[in-house]
Amino acid sequence: MNLPQEVINTTIFHLRHEYRALLRLCLVCHFCLAESRRYLYREVAVGLEMAIFEPPGCFGVRTKARQLQFLNAISTLNPSLATHIHTFAYTYPYEFSFFASRKRPDTSTLELLNSCLRLMKNLKELSILCIETSLAAIIHGCTFELNTFRFVPFISPIGNQPKEEFRDFVTSQPSLRRLLLWEIDGGVWTQSDLMKLWSRNTELHQLEHLSGDSGSVEAILPLCSPSSLTITGAENFPFHTNLVSQKLRDITVLCLHDSRETVQPLLHRLNEDVMSDLQQLKVLHIASVSFNSNFPDPSLRFPRLRVFIKSFPFLKGDEIPDNMEPRSTSVNEYFNALGHLQAVYFQHRQLIGEAKCFFLYTREALAPIAVDSTDVWDISPWL
Repeated sequence: MNLPQEVINTTIFHLRHEYRALLRLCLVCHFCLAESRRYLYREVAVGLEMAIFEPPGCFGVRTKARQLQFLNAISTLNPSLATHIHTFAYTYPYEFSFFASRKRPDTSTLELLNSCLRLMKNLKELSILCIETSLAAIIHGCTFELNTFRFVPFISPIGNQPKEEFRDFVTSQPSLRRLLLWEIDGGVWTQSDLMKLWSRNTELHQLEHLSGDSGSVEAILPLCSPSSLTITGAENFPFHTNLVSQKLRDITVLCLHDSRETVQPLLHRLNEDVMSDLQQLKVLHIASVSFNSNFPDPSLRFPRLRVFIKSFPFLKGDEIPDNMEPRSTSVNEYFNALGHLQAVYFQHRQLIGEAKCFFLYTREALAPIAVDSTDVWDISPWL
């Protein structure tokens, strides 16, 4: 190929989110191969697709055969590929029901996974989701320094993951800025157990974003002072305690999930005292099954709000209600009441797939603009 390398690199940069195109470019010539790999392997998700946990836009390796092929390629055939990986998500690798009997991933697969992770020297974002095995075994010998860690322990009768492994790993990451802990089975890692994990001198002062179920957030919040907070099951969160009140004063991004199927909007739980603590709030994201556009919206009381997002919490396909798309009159009310507001996002379809699933309204153009989930994730990750 006679094109200058700079032209090739620029072309590949503009195709960096088109994974099929990148795969084809890898086969064109060696001039395209190296640059295409940089983007093809930058964000990878291995295992069962779980759109509500994974960062959107990851290169998905889904079937069991492809998973083993990929892990073998990274660990044995071409270890240099691992240096390109910046974001890596590993999910339970087989189809399953949350309530059905399950088996652990086999030992050889977990050894391959550990070998790959040890080679990922430049890894910054790691998600370990629903894996019924020891966290310490997965990350043993790894030297990366993360800025984001998402952990969803799968606790079942097969065996519970030691809480101490989670604590030791989190406290060993000095550059960690974003942390998610969500118990999908709930109740085994109790809030009390989590609080007992940490010594009095433990501080996670570097954390900027904390995300998780209500009990996990309540247990970890005393250790840090995040500016961004995501709470799942927010209907159970103790907003009115003195400690939470103090922490809310620094919050600029708040995402609340309400899992109850009620007609009462989640924000009605936030009384005047809580709202007065959130005067620095700039981004408010509400994920709720209740989307009645006729209720008086307390979000109108945040004077510094710049972005408002409404989405559906657990994204079970056809359960997204028909009334998700707002009327332009309701959007006008937001912009009229909030002088700093710049954008309003409303989800209108599920996240799975490549379809644009949010409508964006701006002060300059109230006509809805269809945008994909990546745009919203960059502003306020739902988990």
